[in-house]
Amino acid sequence: MDQNFTPYSTPFSLYLKAKPDIYSVSRVNTLPTIATALSVVAALVAGITADRLRNFWIPSVVTSIPVLIGVILLVVYNVGETGRLVAFIITGFEGGK
Repeated sequence: MDQNFTPYSTPFSLYLKAKPDIYSVSRVNTLPTIATALSVVAALVAGITADRLRNFWIPSVVTSIPVLIGVILLVVYNVGETGRLVAFIITGFEGGK
């Protein structure tokens, strides 16, 4: 998957770098790892669930819901700084699809 396409990778880092008055260099480097870790966990849980249920569409739909909410929050944009951070982080569920 192209890392430039997923909201929780390069766009998240660029957003944080664009706000140096709010985020220090160490936070710019560490905050995106939360979304990446969430992506790994979502992929593992979705894979295990898909194997146990012998069905792929249920975990795919369940992991798509937080991604959809995150993208909606990013599109609305007028949700405050915390809302944007949450939106970028929960798009990390995209790894479970």
